[in-house]
Amino acid sequence: MNALWQKVNREMVAKILAELEYERTLRAEPVSADNWRISMGNACWQFRATRGIWGWLHIDPDTLTTTSGAAVEAENALLQLATVLEMSDAQTAEHMEDLYATLRGDMQLLQARETLDADALIHLDPDELQCLMRGHPKFIFNKGRRGWGLDALRLYAPEYRGRFRLH
Repeated sequence: MNALWQKVNREMVAKILAELEYERTLRAEPVSADNWRISMGNACWQFRATRGIWGWLHIDPDTLTTTSGAAVEAENALLQLATVLEMSDAQTAEHMEDLYATLRGDMQLLQARETLDADALIHLDPDELQCLMRGHPKFIFNKGRRGWGLDALRLYAPEYRGRFRLH
């Protein structure tokens, strides 16, 4: 699996677990001082995290593991979550579409930022800098854009850094 794909998957799983734990949809159990686990049905995710001042779990994506030894993939987390939340097939499919669009957008952002150092970021035009932002931190699948194909994404999605004029 591509290293960037692994990275965006790990970050997405961390975001899913942290946000849904914060919203009390899932429950994190402390294993030790900085080690936690969250069970979803018969699946269990383990990770290192610290709890922030507002109660948010700051999960280190690089420490995520599954007790089954399965790869850390956001698709698996979503399918486990769909079972726990009793989502219909249609709901699961909609979320899966949004998940993959968000992962694709996150990969695009990582690739766009790969070559930028701190000096380059400081000197970016504000509009250009906005195109490199990750999106809303609490909205899990924040790049869903249902119905958009790759051409529309390249033309209009901020992470592709295209410019267009509204008429």
